[in-house]
Amino acid sequence: MRYQLVASPDFQQRWFAKGLNRSAARKAPVFAYSRKDTLQSDFVQSRFGLHADAYPTHYLSLPEARLKAIRRGLGYGMVPYMQVSDSLKSRDLVDVAPGHFTDIELYWHAWELQSPRMEALSERAVHAARRTLSSKGPVKRSTMPKK
Repeated sequence: MRYQLVASPDFQQRWFAKGLNRSAARKAPVFAYSRKDTLQSDFVQSRFGLHADAYPTHYLSLPEARLKAIRRGLGYGMVPYMQVSDSLKSRDLVDVAPGHFTDIELYWHAWELQSPRMEALSERAVHAARRTLSSKGPVKRSTMPKK
């Protein structure tokens, strides 16, 4: 699943008027789901060498509340592209790091031995995810280091 680093236009103007750089990243508040969410910190560390404790971070575990806070200009953060593609097109949100994104591999867990119905469900779920999630959004390479 592809994630974009987004903010409201007002937030971008206030915190990143000269673009997203190391100095701005040290000061601008970022939103993460929880302390285990490393999407933002991996991006900021790989791009600017800043560790997670070097900039203000707010935690909101509810995806809609987190996106609402970002829309209101309270911070910026990584959000699934599928969730913000329309907002990016309408310019209600802006891509803070144009051309850079993070792709996260998703896994479908299932028992090795399944009933025919569960096997069919698994096949349909994986097929739908591949069709829906593959190569949607920006096409430039990720800035995330390989793990």
